[in-house]
Amino acid sequence: MNPFYMRALVVGVLAWPAWASALTLDDALRLAQNNAPSLAAESAKLQAATQAAIPAGELPDPKLVVGLQNFPIGGPNRGTLYGDDMTEQMIGIQQQVPSQDKRKARIELADATVERTAAEG
Repeated sequence: MNPFYMRALVVGVLAWPAWASALTLDDALRLAQNNAPSLAAESAKLQAATQAAIPAGELPDPKLVVGLQNFPIGGPNRGTLYGDDMTEQMIGIQQQVPSQDKRKARIELADATVERTAAEG
């Protein structure tokens, strides 16, 4: 190792205590309270509850429906879509619409969850 770097290292190690300031108990407690991981966790928990409350009253997403019913797998018409009058093909969009009371209850539950989470934190 280069003697210059060795001297610089020795000087740095010996001078370190002079540069460092004493940490009092009050300072340590304040640092611990301000930098506690539980504070970040509580903040994230509240943010998650708030974000979950936003779509609580919205309608569910529509669904694409594709289907085939009474498709013949035996007999003279097996494997054909148009050989049997009972075969049905369907394609469409389906939308579920929950009642207004159910959507209102979901909104109230989401708001209560946000309030409880805020009160806990």
